[in-house]
Amino acid sequence: MLKNIFVFILLLSISWFAFAELTDSAKDKLDTATENLFSTLEKKYTKQEEKDILVKLNKKLFALKIKNKDNTAKYESLSYLQKNVMNELYKINSTSKKTTHTPKKTIVVQNPVIIEQPPVVIKQPVVTQPPVVNVKTPVVDNSSCPTYYIHKDINASTFWVWEWADASNWYISNVQSAWDGLWYEHFKNWTENKFYIALPYNDFDANWNRRKDVVNIPWYNSNIKSTESVVKNKWVKVEYNWKVAYGQWEDVWPFHEDDFNYVFGTSKPKNKTLLNAWIDLSPDLANFIWFNWSWKVNWNFIADNCVPKWDWTKTITKNGIYW
Repeated sequence: MLKNIFVFILLLSISWFAFAELTDSAKDKLDTATENLFSTLEKKYTKQEEKDILVKLNKKLFALKIKNKDNTAKYESLSYLQKNVMNELYKINSTSKKTTHTPKKTIVVQNPVIIEQPPVVIKQPVVTQPPVVNVKTPVVDNSSCPTYYIHKDINASTFWVWEWADASNWYISNVQSAWDGLWYEHFKNWTENKFYIALPYNDFDANWNRRKDVVNIPWYNSNIKSTESVVKNKWVKVEYNWKVAYGQWEDVWPFHEDDFNYVFGTSKPKNKTLLNAWIDLSPDLANFIWFNWSWKVNWNFIADNCVPKWDWTKTITKNGIYW
């Protein structure tokens, strides 16, 4: 089954690599190709099988992007195709969520008693011109909010919760997070924010002892419990090419977990491997700002009450440490 799908993807690759640049025409062709693929999957496979195939395809595209990171045309085409695949995955997840409820039983009533109902008066709504809203630039931060250092021109990458360890992701599993052993399960139960990020710092060391430098974290509170994280669920503002999104800090970049001076200071990051990435973005966050690796992002911490309400506040992660 999967072999047939990947043969189809291989045929698509001829089209990807033929693009001199990611023009509108090229995007239309990619959209058509992915829509045909999604339609075929929906007709031939169950929802779970369809999801499994797309997850594998997502990883395959990520691996191809790494191999072609020096070829702008190929890289942008693969990034655009991966965005379509990730969007389809979330559509499937959303559909699964809606269909998990027990359907209402149809009750047949013989010889029902007819009760005359009063007429329903429907008030006609007043039609007014809706305000112009730019969905790519939500409400700016309140000027009274505390300010944090803005990390500018930062290399970023993307990762997703259900990403299992294999060769395409350097055998790094994201089924668990640095603080949550059941991160994937909690995500499936819709208690996790789809807008999340990872940074190279953990307030606990490998032995689960609190690091001494946590007292220098700007929002550190001495009353915090020893079983609570100082940084988990903290909000972060991410800006890319004049587009802004917000996410919660839910995981730690795997190669460094003690880069305090970068995360909370002005130092350059320690990481010099794996694309030199210094912040990891969830697919939803990356898609919202149309991040495709051709630019660098700016990011900074932001107080909880200063985050504007938007897609990222529909489900706010409140889960603590779970091990």
